[in-house]
Amino acid sequence: MKFNVPVPVECGGKEDVRYLYVSADDRKVKVTSAGYFHFDIHPCRIGQYDNAAYEDELGTSDSVFLHIDYKHAGLGGDNGWTKNIHDEYKIEKGIYVYKITLEIMD
Repeated sequence: MKFNVPVPVECGGKEDVRYLYVSADDRKVKVTSAGYFHFDIHPCRIGQYDNAAYEDELGTSDSVFLHIDYKHAGLGGDNGWTKNIHDEYKIEKGIYVYKITLEIMD
């Protein structure tokens, strides 16, 4: 018998974000930017996702990992997981500069 089991992946990012509040217990952080940014937040390190073939291989962590990026390119085209990304969703090669502010809230 063969079972298809999804491989754990880093996903769930949010695009076109202007500000973000992240809190746990009594701690709160505000992330802001003059323009839009991308973020994702996960209970595991990216390396844990890269090295796991199954969910039970992810391990555990007492931390939360917040990743902030200027932009992310589209994943695929009109017909599924292909590489024919529309021009307006591509990120061209170059040097990009952006500024974010992290503020510890009371």
